[in-house]
Amino acid sequence: MLKMETPSDFWENELAIKSPNTQKKYRQKFRVFCERWEVTPQELFDQRLSDLRSGDPLNFRRMEKMVEISMREIVDSGRSPATAKTLKNAVSLFFSSVDLPLTMKTRNTPNGDLLGQKMMRADQQLELLDSLNRFNKKRNTAILLTLKDSGMRVSDIQLLTVEDYLNAEIFTNAGDEQFRVFNPVITQKCKIKGIMHLGPESVLAIDEYLEERREKGLIEGRPRLFINRSHNPYENDTMAGMISQQCRLIGPKFKKLSAHSLRKFHRSMLLDAGVPFSWIDKYQGKKPDTYARPGEIAAPDDTNKLTERYIEAYDALRIFGLSKETKAKLREAENLKNEKTDLVAMMKRMISKLDDQDARIESLEKRLLEK
Repeated sequence: MLKMETPSDFWENELAIKSPNTQKKYRQKFRVFCERWEVTPQELFDQRLSDLRSGDPLNFRRMEKMVEISMREIVDSGRSPATAKTLKNAVSLFFSSVDLPLTMKTRNTPNGDLLGQKMMRADQQLELLDSLNRFNKKRNTAILLTLKDSGMRVSDIQLLTVEDYLNAEIFTNAGDEQFRVFNPVITQKCKIKGIMHLGPESVLAIDEYLEERREKGLIEGRPRLFINRSHNPYENDTMAGMISQQCRLIGPKFKKLSAHSLRKFHRSMLLDAGVPFSWIDKYQGKKPDTYARPGEIAAPDDTNKLTERYIEAYDALRIFGLSKETKAKLREAENLKNEKTDLVAMMKRMISKLDDQDARIESLEKRLLEK
């Protein structure tokens, strides 16, 4: 039989169904809340119960007021409204888990400019890359371009290993540019299978980053594809925080941009390139889109078809121009394609002439026989 003795036991039971990343966020924010008001979870529970039993309307919303004050303090300290809302959600979950739900008023919840609300345009990505400090520049460039090309969440990217990357299947386009397709992964947040694809821009950046790590002896014993400045795996939101911090350093014009803005770019650009919603869901490991167009082509189970479409649409995801060598190869491929088309047309004309000749020969032979 399930045994629960304290309010924290009930809260932990509710937390168990959340993603590991959400669990860490909620525990951290709930601890901040308790420390701010110098109370334990048990004392919070006792106070809430006492307030509701008191019959005094002035006491009914004591906890809500404490949450509202904590949220304002977070925003006033320079943190984002999203951070304040995470605290509210963590505390609300605690009280709802013991059937003493809070009644939060929307007007008292910070509504400022939330991070991650806007798509990061190609020119903004270039500006962000230019702003990177020369220390760890190759790593940070590789991270940004991986997020851009894959459309995956940070929580999934930071778990990738060097082996995952090296074992990814390699494809090339007409310009001999390299693409990598990973084995299907179950995403951390939605527990949905995603088929991660990387294009030439991120592949080149990762190769340069791994070469730098090899030269420094930072491959052996460090299996993660991306490691932090202490040469350890990224944890919690440190990778997303690195990107958000860099955006803040650029200035106010980047205040609505975050790591999630690269996911939005990936989705928007592929949609503009004619890739169906359901196909992009497969690339991103996302739950089927509520707003998918009726009658659109369903995403195939065949990974090769997904890859073929991704390669065809990749130009929409580019933020750098093509190299001269790649342009030359693409021109050569286009010329060969045109030559093939001309040859096929010529062969059809020749076959048509041969058919005419056969018909004339047959007609002549028939006349001769009749005579």
